Amino acid sequence: MMESIAKSLNITGMVCPMTWMQIRMALAKLSDGDVLEIVLDDGEPVKSLARSAKEDGHAIVSLRREGRSWRALIRKGLVQ
Repeated sequence: MMESIAKSLNITGMVCPMTWMQIRMALAKLSDGDVLEIVLDDGEPVKSLARSAKEDGHAIVSLRREGRSWRALIRKGLVQ
């Protein structure tokens, strides 16, 4: 199923906890069920993404490596 992306966010070059703060601010502007696309660096930002999303009540739709960075899709407010 192809996800409809409501907003895209590139946070490459940022470090934790700034990465999640930027994601959280972007998600706050979306409606429940909307999908946020994120491009982020390897390492701690990717490692903490699933935990942070779950703690805030969001679901990771997909997470895949694209070259040196990662692409994630997060659905707001709908943990399955």
